[in-house]
Amino acid sequence: MEYLWRRGKLGELWLSKEAITSLANTVMPPEYKAREATLQGDDNVANVIVVAPHSGDLAVKKELQDKLVSLFAPLGLKVKISWTSKEESFDAPALMNKLRKYPIFWGSVVAIIAGISQLGLKGLGLCILFGFIGWAIAGLVLSGKLSDLLSSLIDKRH
Repeated sequence: MEYLWRRGKLGELWLSKEAITSLANTVMPPEYKAREATLQGDDNVANVIVVAPHSGDLAVKKELQDKLVSLFAPLGLKVKISWTSKEESFDAPALMNKLRKYPIFWGSVVAIIAGISQLGLKGLGLCILFGFIGWAIAGLVLSGKLSDLLSSLIDKRH
């Protein structure tokens, strides 16, 4: 996509989105990337959308902002940065490679196989259901929400 930047006696000057993002990406740290860019030609402002990791360091962001300002300044452009978090895509093979390194994964696989062989699918389903119910109750107790729920139920009775 191209944006009209300026009109003059000699014609029009257009900037492409790809040129703005490519220029911005020349100063990006390894985990950062300029994904989108727009141009407000009347205000001479390049809007750059930067994808950053969730744990992006504020000092790195400030340094990157300073680099982009100094990079676009000779062109006569101001820079406005919009930050977005890095998109995590689901990668099943990578997830399996991570999981197979944990003993809890292999213990769960063996437990499921043993549960199916000893209890059948119905028995295993009931065990999983009661395990989930126990997990939910433990979460409520540990967070303190169960006592709040019980006290609100007792108050409604009186």
